[in-house]
Formats: sequence, structure tokens, C-alpha cells
Amino acid sequence: MKKKTIFIGGGLREPLILSLLPVIDGFCQKKEITTVIFEKQLTTYITKSNIYKRFKKSYDIKFLDKVIDRRNIFLKLLYFIPVLTLIFLISFLTHKKIIFNFKNRFVFLQILFSIWETGKEFNKYQLDKLEFVSRIKTCFLVTNKIIFFNYLKKNIILAIFGHTVHSDRTLFALLRNSGIKIILFKSGILSCLFSKNSFHYNNVEKKIYIKSLKSISKKKIHNYWKQYREGNSNYHGAKTASRITPKKKYLKLKKHNVIMLHIFKDTPNMDIDKDRIFVDFFDWIKETLKIIKNTNEIWIIRKHPLAKRWGENQKFIINKIFKEVFGANVPKNIRYEEDLTSNFLQLENAQKIVTFTGNSHLEAASMGRKPIIISNTTLSSFGNSFFHKPTTIQNYRKILLSKDYSKFLLSKKKIIEVKRIIFLLQNVLNISKELGISVVLRNDHQSKFHNLKKKVILQSSKNYSNIFKIGSRLGRTYSQSIGSKYKFFFY
Repeated sequence: MKKKTIFIGGGLREPLILSLLPVIDGFCQKKEITTVIFEKQLTTYITKSNIYKRFKKSYDIKFLDKVIDRRNIFLKLLYFIPVLTLIFLISFLTHKKIIFNFKNRFVFLQILFSIWETGKEFNKYQLDKLEFVSRIKTCFLVTNKIIFFNYLKKNIILAIFGHTVHSDRTLFALLRNSGIKIILFKSGILSCLFSKNSFHYNNVEKKIYIKSLKSISKKKIHNYWKQYREGNSNYHGAKTASRITPKKKYLKLKKHNVIMLHIFKDTPNMDIDKDRIFVDFFDWIKETLKIIKNTNEIWIIRKHPLAKRWGENQKFIINKIFKEVFGANVPKNIRYEEDLTSNFLQLENAQKIVTFTGNSHLEAASMGRKPIIISNTTLSSFGNSFFHKPTTIQNYRKILLSKDYSKFLLSKKKIIEVKRIIFLLQNVLNISKELGISVVLRNDHQSKFHNLKKKVILQSSKNYSNIFKIGSRLGRTYSQSIGSKYKFFFY
């Protein structure tokens, strides 16, 4: 069975699974796949759709949770209990001060981060430490993923994931380490991770960039950038951030530095950069505050534009961090800002821009500012001349306190290159529009999720043939998806 079987799971929500079925169909037929294993039983939303009925005709469908449940209960417990005990003991090694001590042990490091990230998701009170109940829940989840792996490693040749974090990181790491090929669908882009070292999430493959130099004009890039700035981009975060109307209070701050916050409950570990100087967002912010508190420069800490939709009160978190770092006396040069102006106006007037690994590093660079980043990100594969990335805390301090503002400027040539990268990410590689999908976050109203489900059915049914072809071309010339509108990239 292994030679003709793939697995679909790894954090893919039902609307995404349904939207991807035509793509998977095209890919499987090209590769002569005959069996598809879904991680769990599908709801009637999928099984009653014409898309699924059409898909099902070509494949033997199995459900991993059902396959596992049918196995001998005694044997399951005999395996489950020792693994659960081991994972529970390992969970105490997730302390951030020691976690990178294991950076040369790929699978073990991935499991440690898997436990830590999942536990923080379950936390009710602690922001960056595991609570007891969270630890127990996490250990059960991670153990289940190991049970899944034990079955899948003998039965599949490829797995399709929606993300590689939280408890799914364990399954992803084990499969990848055992030689199973991975396709990742993230931010509307399909990426083939066919070697143990490949990682293309939110990057642009060099071959695609080079091809675009001949096939996509500078005028087209410029026109899209103009739309992007007006809030009409294909990136949901930029739409929100660019449409904020400037408030009078902001207009007084013409020269300042900006620290772009991330969602604290989110993870910086889609790809674990073992050389970064901070383990997580909390360490980064705390250490940054300690460095900048005595400067005579104004530092704005900017709320993430999607924090509210994530259900995260960033003002509460920052105030808690302020109290821990400064006590009752917050320095006057450090200000937390909530929606006083658009991202673009703030970045344009900023002298130094700091982000852990966010999309804002692209926006900053496209406006001629060389951002300070902490972890590898999109521009990393294009060389370190686009950004500052500290190698030590001392180096980070030196960069933050530098008064040579010319070091934080990019040439016109570099600016054009970054704008091209943004265009490729959000147009050529991103197939969200064709699939009919949009981003729904955890604090969004339930109606958004229902509307998405309806839209996916309509869009995927209407575009089945074109979406099918995206799948049949995937991995043939490029390791990333190419939208139907840009199929000329193959000629």
C-alpha cells in the first residue's frame, strides 16, 4: 500500500481540505496515487459535497483515527502508556534557557518545541510557562501523534500538512526524518518539502524569481505595490494595517523607531532558526526593552494588526511585561501604540524598524528601510544585505543603539527587488483566490467560517479543472504552487 498512498492532515481545517481536493486530485493522478488517508473522519460538509464525491471515485479513502481505533486495545495501551510517560518526562526540558541546548538533535528539538507551543496554547493564566493541566493535555496530544507516526511510516510516501507547529510538529518531524515527503499548504502557498533540509514556507524559490524577471514587468510590480499601499493587497494583515486612519496624536511623532509586535500566542517556529538569539517573542521584547530604556530616541511598540481577531489583548500583555521590566516607572521614550496610524505611515517615518520575523520586514524594505530581524524570514534566502540580523545580544545592542541611520537604508535596486518578491508571494504563488479561501481567525464571528465554507464549495466546483492542473504541475518544475493565471512560468 505504501507506494501508492498519501496522508492528508497536519492542521488542515475542513474548508481547506475541501478547497484542496481538486489540487490533490491533479497531483495524485500525475503520481498514480491510489489511496488517500485523512487524519480523521470528515463531516457531512465535505462528504455531501459534489467535490468530494467526484474525488472519492478515483481513490480508496481511509481515515487514520478509524484505522487506529480498530487495533487491539491491549496492544495500544501497552505502547501508549510508556510513550506518554516518556513525553511527560521530556516536557520538563522545555524550559527556554535549555531548549536550544538540543539544537543539533533535529527530532528531539522539534518534539520539545511541539510540547512547549501546544502547552502555551492550552494555558489559561501563564503567558510563557506551561501550566500543569496544559502539560497533561499536551502530553496526550503529542503521544497520539507518535502513535499516528508509527502507523503512517509503514504505509505512506507523502503527507500534506496545513502547518508544522504545535502538536502537529511532532508528526511532521518524525515523518520527515523517516524520509516521507511533505507538501505544506500555508498562507495560500503549496510548498514541496521533498528533502530533509528544504523549507519554502513564505519564501520565493530562486528559479521562480529569475523566471519572473523576464515574464513580469516592473510596471506590473509597481501597480500592485500601489494597490497594496491602498489596502487592496492579497495579504489579509496588510489590508487591515494599511486602512487605519491617522489620529492627531500620531502626527506629532515624525521621527521615531518602531518595534512591530507579533501574536504572543502564535509561534515563531514554523522553521526553527537555531542560530537566532532569542527563543520566543517574550524573551525578545523583554531584552529589547532593557536595551532601549535609556536612549534619547522615541520607540513605538506597535500592536499587531490582527491581535483583536486572534482574541489577544496585547495592551494587557505589554503592560504586564512593562511591570516586570520597569516596575512602576515606564521610560517616557517607550510608548505602546494601538492603531494611531497605518503601518505604512508609521514605517515611512521610522528610522529603525524591528520585527522578529514578520511580514513588516518586507514592507519596511520595500519603503527603503533595512529592518532588524531576529529569525530567518522571507528575505533571508536573498542575502543579508536586505536586513540586519544580530548574532549575539551584544551585537543586537549595538545595532539598536546605533545613531548611524544610513545603515538602515536600502538602495533603489534593493527596493525594487523586494517589491518583486512581495508580488510573487501574493500573486504568482498564492492560490487562495482560485480556491475561494480567506483567513478566518479564532476570534472571528462564526458566520465568517460558515461563509467561507459556502464560498469554497462554489469556487472549487466552478474552477475544478484549473485547480486540478495546479496540482498536476506541482513539483514538476518548481517546488511551489503557481496560480493558473501565471501558467506561462512553465513555458
